[in-house]
Order: sequence, then C-alpha cells, then structure tokens
Amino acid sequence: MGAGEPQRKDEAVELPVGPSGLVNTKLVVQIMTHKRPEQLRESVAKMSLIEEIAYIVVIWNDVEVLPEAYGLPEFFKELTKPVKLVRSTSNLVTNRWIYHGQGQAVVLNLDDDVYIDAKSLKLGLEMWRLFPNHVVGFARRMIYWDQDIGHWQYDRGGSHPLPEAADYYTMFIGKAWMAGSHLLLPSHQDDPMFQSFVDFLHNPVKDRKGCDDIAFNMFIHSKINTSVVLFRGLTLHGTHAYAGKSTSYAVSSDSSRTEWRFYRDSCIEELLDLLKTDRPLLPASGVLQLNLAPIVQLLENGQLDDNKMALTSMDPFLSNTVT
Repeated sequence: MGAGEPQRKDEAVELPVGPSGLVNTKLVVQIMTHKRPEQLRESVAKMSLIEEIAYIVVIWNDVEVLPEAYGLPEFFKELTKPVKLVRSTSNLVTNRWIYHGQGQAVVLNLDDDVYIDAKSLKLGLEMWRLFPNHVVGFARRMIYWDQDIGHWQYDRGGSHPLPEAADYYTMFIGKAWMAGSHLLLPSHQDDPMFQSFVDFLHNPVKDRKGCDDIAFNMFIHSKINTSVVLFRGLTLHGTHAYAGKSTSYAVSSDSSRTEWRFYRDSCIEELLDLLKTDRPLLPASGVLQLNLAPIVQLLENGQLDDNKMALTSMDPFLSNTVT
C-alpha cells in the first residue's frame, strides 16, 4: 500500500465531495466509471447544470488509481450540484446495479462518456412518473431465435431485419436507463442470483464483462416481473473525448460491431445455461415503446413550454406513439 493511500476495506469506501444537505425530492444520477477521467469530467459537468438533478453519484471502479490523481474531488467541489464519490474495492460491472444514493424516488444511470440535455431529461422524468414500477430504457436491443442456425441472436434494435414470425424479446442497454430506487436496493448484494451473475461476469478464465447489459435485463426482469418501457427520441450526447475512449471489455461495439454481435450471441447462450432455461428471462415482444421525438421537437422549437409541461398536453402524441 502506497504512502498516503486510504486503507482498503471490504466494503466500498465513500469519499464525501461537495456541499452537504442533499435534497431528497429530485432526481439522482449514477455514473459508473473506469479509467476514463476526461469523459467522466465532461459528463458530470454537463449533468450538474440540470435543475431537476439533486446530486450525482460517481461509482469509481478504478482500483489502481485514486480519483485524486486526476484532481477530480477538487473539480467536483466547484460544480453547482453535490457529487458523491463512491470508490469500489473491485472493478465489478454489477456495481451500477446497486443504488448508492439516499432516499430518492428515481435514479438515472448513465455511462461515463455520455450526457443528456436538460429538456430531454425533464421530459424523460415526467414520462417516468407514469411507470414508476418499471425500468425505463433509452436505447432498444433485441434478442431473437434464428431458426436457420438454431441459436439465439443479438440485434442492435433494427440493424438487421428479423426473420418472419421470429420469437423475439426486447431489452435496453446500460448506456442510459431510469428506475425507481426501490428497484435498486443494496440488499441485492446478498441475493444468490445477483452473486451468480457477479461470478459469471467476472470469471477469471473467460471474459464476460461485456455480457452485463443482457445479464442485468434478465436479473431485473426476474425480480420485478414487469415489462421494460422504452423511450425513443431522447438524444444522448457523446462527450468530446468519446472517440478516444478506452474499455475494459475484450471486444466492444466501437471496435468491431460484427465481433461485438458474435460476443453477445455467446452471452445469451451462456446466460441461459447459467439460469438453466431455454428461453431468455426477458419481456416478450409486446414491450411498451414511446416515441418522444415529436415532443422533443416541440420543446426545441419553443412550441411547448418546458416550464409548464403537463402530461395532458402530450396525450395527442402519446396515443400515436405506442408500438
């Protein structure tokens, strides 16, 4: 242990950053990060400007380098919103499955290299209030049974035409999703199913960290047994350092989409073996999807006052956007 390094403990070490007295009535943002300090810095700075956010939780998964090495605690103190910095003792992709906040009603989980603008987030929050017992995803993916090859296939949400009458399931990806804090309790850490997923994703013999999105969808669906709600049309912005980002995955969608798809295909088969089932533990094809793009356009054009936005004013759009 190096000089001046905080003593390691079995549990996560919390480093309090920013003003005290966190507001308990607004939105909490959780951002898990690993070796991408510049992307994180920009993402947190952008999100801290949004009024609806009470505070931001940064889940620091880099067990080799302290956030102080990048000057992040001091940077966070200068922001207009409090930042709670939680230093993980292990680089587990499942750390984002756990709620690290206090008494909040809704949690927005984001990757460390993206952010969402204020108008889109406010709209997403208003819409979430219609579905407080569901996980709301911002980007769709599909899993379907390919009869020709006799295997489950992963699809990036319409990038390939599905076979006719295909048996398919819908999921969201981890880049951005929203859920009530009651669905993300720390008690999940003691859940046998949760632990089996942790062991599966972090098998030292075979890299499976990139299976985390599919695993989380199956985990949360098995726990709450409700369908996922998907919001389409809310723009996620990449940070300026997005193109040069690093990843701890063996392969990623940014490096090779073909290899990534094959990787995720194998994830499905191996997760089914783990769960001892022949079908994905996911909502069937009839998932509620809301296309919010027309409403976002009205907000951007100034035709809908976001300060007086009411769900009733959206009824004409919502009645035509469920697919």
